[in-house]
Amino acid sequence: SGSAISGSAISLSCPSCRRQAYPELPPRPSLQQASLCSYMLRASTHRLIVWYNARLTAAPYSTKAVGTGVTYTFSDLTAQAIEAEPRAVGERVERALKFGAVGGLWVGPLLTHWFNFMERMLPG
Repeated sequence: SGSAISGSAISLSCPSCRRQAYPELPPRPSLQQASLCSYMLRASTHRLIVWYNARLTAAPYSTKAVGTGVTYTFSDLTAQAIEAEPRAVGERVERALKFGAVGGLWVGPLLTHWFNFMERMLPG
């Protein structure tokens, strides 16, 4: 598909133009160079980025809406942790989910349309 294995490095390329679209995953280091856990973390992060980019290509609006909703949810949980007000866990979760719904159902889709419109009006 869009990947080629050369030696122990994995190179991913754009299927339509065959240019390298994603950074090359570094070869697996020897145990003297770095720990296996560090390599696995980098490889997992790389796979997550490749998966996310594929989702953006296949379904850009829903991917951005879900991403915005998740971001809003965790942002509200972080704000609640900083506020440190005594609240029940259920209240905290309810507030975070409401905030996430606003991000996923309103802000994410709205900004996606807005930025696409602006890109058409002012390319580059």
